[in-house]
Amino acid sequence: MGRPNILERLHNKLNDSAIERRDGVIIIRSLKERISLRHFISAVLEARHEGYQEITLDFSKLKNETVYANIAVPLAAFCDNLRTNSGVVFRLHETPNSFVDKRLIEPISFGFNEHSNNPLNKVWKFESPEDVFGIVTLLIDAIRERELITNKDALVSLEWSLNEVVDNVLQHADSDSGYVMGQLHSGQKQVVFCVADAASCTADKSRSFFVWRTQVRVYITL
Repeated sequence: MGRPNILERLHNKLNDSAIERRDGVIIIRSLKERISLRHFISAVLEARHEGYQEITLDFSKLKNETVYANIAVPLAAFCDNLRTNSGVVFRLHETPNSFVDKRLIEPISFGFNEHSNNPLNKVWKFESPEDVFGIVTLLIDAIRERELITNKDALVSLEWSLNEVVDNVLQHADSDSGYVMGQLHSGQKQVVFCVADAASCTADKSRSFFVWRTQVRVYITL
């Protein structure tokens, strides 16, 4: 017997009870684990391979759980990449407000002033050095105003580091855009930053795949 093709391998992975696909509908029960993110990506790509241009994401079974930045950012990158480059339309069914607020399906482009007063816990999309500077400034200002970090030298160092990490996506990744999220973990007294870029999605008769090449997480203990 020959080796199973990539779609067969993807199908074999879709035994995660957190993610279920029914034709062009994907039912999401949980996104707590990274394996669920991979199964979500596999389910979307299978639907695309079968010709579905509109994909319904059904969140009716999803509990009010926290979606952490290391899952939120690559998920947003993946969906935005398909929407922008392949014309995929995502229909949302019974989406929790917390999911919408984080902009996991449609990241915020810099310049939307209605989000500038509360930039934490949302996924931002950047496409230029000016975007990087503006978004990092918003995030650092939010940390400063909330007095999450009071040491001025620490804030300066954090701002410099974030600018370097985020700008590196534009400079060195094979991508025209990147995504960043600053997330406050009140219980653990941490601020977490996650940065990712979406590599190209390819879908043809024989293969479908997605890779995010850059994911950087920065944990700051308060």
